Amino acid sequence: MSVLLDRWRRRHIVLFSLIIGISTLSFAWGTWRLMDIYLFPTSPGTAAWSAILLGFFILSITGFVSKELI
Repeated sequence: MSVLLDRWRRRHIVLFSLIIGISTLSFAWGTWRLMDIYLFPTSPGTAAWSAILLGFFILSITGFVSKELI
C-alpha cells in the first residue's frame, strides 16, 4: 500500500502543492477574518496590525525552532 501511495504522490506533486497552498491560504484568511471580528471589532486597522505582528512573531519563533532542530 505504501509503495502505491508513494508512486501516486510523485506523479501528482503539483496537485498536492495546489491543495496545500489553497488550504494554507484558506486557513490564513479565516484566521484573519476571525481576528477582525473578535479581537478588535471596532478598529480594523488595529486588528490588521495586530495580525501582522502576531504573524511575524509566530514566523520568527518557528524559524528559530527549525534552525535549532536542524
